[in-house]
Amino acid sequence: MSAQRGHPAHQGIVYAAPLEGGSLDAHVASIEAEGGVVSRQPVDVDGHAAIELLTQGTFHVYDLYIARGDEVVIVSFRTEPEAFDDQLAAFRAAGRSVRFQ
Repeated sequence: MSAQRGHPAHQGIVYAAPLEGGSLDAHVASIEAEGGVVSRQPVDVDGHAAIELLTQGTFHVYDLYIARGDEVVIVSFRTEPEAFDDQLAAFRAAGRSVRFQ
């Protein structure tokens, strides 16, 4: 599922992928190794362990990795750098509003 409004560089997506490395921490560590990460914060989303990553590059990105069994659910938003700080609270609220059935 992907959503896009307004500026084409501002995008959001939610998807699931196999949990690699045997744990959420190992999965996220492999992503961190790619560089650009400026913040890593453990959080809880609907009773599931999750890790929030903020990365900077051509775009600034908010990624929320939520462990769910043998998969990880990823909530991701990107914006141009100048818009990121204004949008971060909304990205966090959206990510942490995820609920599982």
